[in-house]
Amino acid sequence: MKKRYSLRQILLFSSLLCLLFSFMSCSDVSMSIYAVYPQLVYNYESKNTDPSVSLSVFAEVTEAGKIQSMTVKNTSSGMIWSVDSVDVVMNESQQKTFAGCPSLRMPGSLDFEDAVYQVIYEDKAGKTKDALFTLKAEEAEVFGKSVVGNQNIQYLVLGIDGKVLYTGPKNDDFTSLEKVRQKYPDALYYREYVLNPELNAIYLMPSVYLNQ
Repeated sequence: MKKRYSLRQILLFSSLLCLLFSFMSCSDVSMSIYAVYPQLVYNYESKNTDPSVSLSVFAEVTEAGKIQSMTVKNTSSGMIWSVDSVDVVMNESQQKTFAGCPSLRMPGSLDFEDAVYQVIYEDKAGKTKDALFTLKAEEAEVFGKSVVGNQNIQYLVLGIDGKVLYTGPKNDDFTSLEKVRQKYPDALYYREYVLNPELNAIYLMPSVYLNQ
């Protein structure tokens, strides 16, 4: 499956990876999976429309350079996502490596289901490692209906190159667009977001572009 991302998608994926982790080498050691980090991503283009929904799945792994492909499977319905080009993110400060995909989607008008999912990584020698995770998609969708105006809103500021310039609670810098521009002259846009760790879900409000 070839992935073609627009610049806007690339910037979004970049920001998500930095939010999901506070962030290759080759050897003869087998690949291992330490932990899996699924995240339902609710992306609001407008506060008056329903969000698009995707699933980000990353795992903390060893030997990321050996990974050839990735498969995610709904163990209840049998729905399968196959990823030929796996993204690798390194957290140098914690010396951890994560491999996965930030943008799995359901076909057509189908929704993600409450289910146990299996993620499978295959290396270049054809060997596989797998792990399970659970989604509470129905609860996450219900929570999203109250996310606009939520008191726990955070802010994400992105630079033109996709670099995260700020992520955290609202402060005086966000009282006007001009203040944001002054504080972050290299910023392209900012977004409000709400993170619900218990439901493995993040809700991204519409982008506010600063060069308009």
